[in-house]
Amino acid sequence: MNKILIIISTILLLIVIPFDVNYLNYSSPIEYSNYKNISLEDFKGLNRINNTLDGSNEFAFINTEIKFIGDDYPYVKTFFHPSRSYVYDDNKNLIGNRKLLTHELYHFHITEYIARKMRKEITKIKNNKEEVNISKLMEFYKEEENKMQKRYDEETYHSYYIGEQLKWQKNIDSLLNTLKKYK
Repeated sequence: MNKILIIISTILLLIVIPFDVNYLNYSSPIEYSNYKNISLEDFKGLNRINNTLDGSNEFAFINTEIKFIGDDYPYVKTFFHPSRSYVYDDNKNLIGNRKLLTHELYHFHITEYIARKMRKEITKIKNNKEEVNISKLMEFYKEEENKMQKRYDEETYHSYYIGEQLKWQKNIDSLLNTLKKYK
């Protein structure tokens, strides 16, 4: 009986480990409208072994997603994935780190900004009675989001450059405000 349990456990581990989702401590995705309730304690994903940020073992990684819902009139929603996001913290002192959380949440704001641009585009296409090619639209905006996310991390050096971080926050807030009609 114990051998069977060990074999089943091993097989389950081999299946779960390659994925970056923490199925053992799973939390459902959180919609953007609830972003103010997110804390670093919500980052429940699996830490990647030997993962560092330029040698530092104290950082976080947020996983966000833009999803189309519906067929006739697709609606775009933005989600934060707690079970795929994690805090890598050797010293266990980052959970209350507001600066780190703010930086990670601005990644979520960037995702929402891109989603709003997509909503605007879909509205324009629908108003012109054109057909929406969801896959092309998604591909185009996903690439734009990836570039913006990468630039954000490079220019702020993952929030270590405080002046750049504040500049980005102001810019992202402004961009979101210009598209608030497409919330």
